[in-house]
Parts: sequence; C-alpha cells; structure tokens
Amino acid sequence: MHEHGIAGDIVHVLMDKCRQNNAPGIRHATLQVSELSGMTQDALQMALDRACQEHDFPLFEVRMVKEGILGHCSVCGTIVQVDDQLNCCTCGHGPVQLMADEAILLLDYEFC
Repeated sequence: MHEHGIAGDIVHVLMDKCRQNNAPGIRHATLQVSELSGMTQDALQMALDRACQEHDFPLFEVRMVKEGILGHCSVCGTIVQVDDQLNCCTCGHGPVQLMADEAILLLDYEFC
C-alpha cells in the first residue's frame, strides 16, 4: 500500500512543524494529490492514523483535495500543478515531469 509510505513522510513533516512551533499536535491538514493518483481520502486517512500511532503522534483529520495534475518542474525545481499544455504553473516552463502518487502538496494545517 503506497499510502503508508507517503503517510509516514507527511507525519514526519508535521511533527517537525509542531516541534518548531511548540505545538502538541495538528488538528487537521489539507493535502493536494494529483488527479493521476489512485489515492482515496479514506485510504490516506487510515494510513495517516497508522503512521501517527507508530510515531506516537496525535491523530489528526486529513482533508484531501484532488485538483489538477501535479508534476516536477526541472527549471524551478518545485512540485507544482500543471497547466493544460503540461507547463509549470509557477514559472511557465515545460514540459514538466508528471507525477502520480509520489507527489503531495501540504496546502495548510492547523495546530491544536
């Protein structure tokens, strides 16, 4: 299950954010995944819950946004949403390398 590995990475990032801000945990996080991913919100939430338990991190609610196709831009070096011509929405260069499950953007989060 690829969601499990991704969930572990997300939990590590959020644990670091909590440490940097002296927060006990996260109330919710909004993540953008590519329309190319086969990921569902339920599967991602279950994987995040398991990763939280493995890392002794409080459970939090995930809000998943499946909007657009994500890709890696070799010019500006970022993971971005791709436009209709497969160009980077940040710098306009293209074509970008399309990404499915390996790209998730952390859009926002709220501390407890």
